[in-house]
Amino acid sequence: EEGRRGGREEEGGGGSRKEEGSRGGGRQAPRRLRKRRPPRRLAAKKKAAEETAKKKAAEEEAARKKAAEEAAKKKAAEEAAKKKAEEEAAKKKAGEEAAKKKAAEEEAARKKAAEEAAKKKAEEEAAKRKAVEEAAKKKAAEEAAKKKAEEEAAKKKAAEEAARKKAEEEAAKRKAVEEAAKKKAAEEAAKKKAEEEAAKKKAEEDAAKKKAAEEAAKKKAEEEAAAKKAAAEAAAKKAEEEAAAKKAAEEAAAKREEEEAAARKAAEEAAAKKAAEEAKRVAEEEAAARKASEEAAARKAAEEAAAAKKAEEEAAAKKA
Repeated sequence: EEGRRGGREEEGGGGSRKEEGSRGGGRQAPRRLRKRRPPRRLAAKKKAAEETAKKKAAEEEAARKKAAEEAAKKKAAEEAAKKKAEEEAAKKKAGEEAAKKKAAEEEAARKKAAEEAAKKKAEEEAAKRKAVEEAAKKKAAEEAAKKKAEEEAAKKKAAEEAARKKAEEEAAKRKAVEEAAKKKAAEEAAKKKAEEEAAKKKAEEDAAKKKAAEEAAKKKAEEEAAAKKAAAEAAAKKAEEEAAAKKAAEEAAAKREEEEAAARKAAEEAAAKKAAEEAKRVAEEEAAARKASEEAAARKAAEEAAAAKKAEEEAAAKKA
C-alpha cells in the first residue's frame, strides 16, 4: 500500500523505495523490501515518540521551572512589599516621633532662648544703669550742686525704666504662662475629645454586639423551637409508623396462622384421600389377583379334563 502511494515520508509521500523519488507514485516494493521496512518504520515511530516524550518532558520541566520561578518572584515581591510597608510604617512612626521630639526641643530652645535673652537684656540694662550711675556719681562728685537735680531725675528715670522693664518681664512671663496654659488646655480638650470619641465608638460597638447577641439568641431559640417541633413530629410519625408496623405484623401473623391451618387441613385431606385411593388400589389389585388365580385354576382344570378325555379316547381307540 505504501509502495502504491509512493514518495518518502519526509517528502509527503507514503514511504516507498528511495528510487521512487520525492514525487511518489512508484510501483509496489518487492516483498523482501516490504519485510524489512516495518522494523525501520517502527524504529522511526519509536524514536519520534521518544523525541516527542523528551520534548514534552522538557517543556513540562521548563513550565514547572517557570511556574516555580514565577511563584518565587511573586513571593519575593510580596515579601519585599511587606518589608517596604513595614519600613514605611517604621519610617513614618520615626518621623512622627522625631517631629514631636523636634517640636518639644524647639519649644524648649525657644523658651530657653527667651529666658537667656531676657536675662542678658536685664544684665545689659543693669550694666548700663551701673555705668550711668557711676558716671552720674562721678559727674555728681564734680558738680555736686549742679547735678543733684539731674541725678534725681536720672534716678527717677532709671527707676521708671526698671519698673517698665520689670513690667515687661512680668507681662512676658504672664504671656508665656498663658500660652502654656492655652496649649495644655488645647491638649486636654483634644485628649478629652478623643476619649469621648473612643467612649462613643465603644458604646456603639457594645450596642452592636448586644444587638447581634440578641439576634443570635433569638435565632437560636427559633432554631431550637423548630428542632423541638421537628423532633416531636418525627416522634409522632415514628409512633404512628411503629403502630402501623405492629398492626401489619399482627395481621400478617394471623393470616400466616390461617394459611398454615388451611395448609395443614389440605394436607390432612390430601393424605386421607391418598390413603383411600391406596386402599382402593390394593383392594382392586387383590381382586384382580384372585380373579386371575381363579381363571388359571379353571384353565388348569379344563386342560386336565381335556387331557383325561383325550387319554380315555386314545385308550379306547387302542383297545378298539
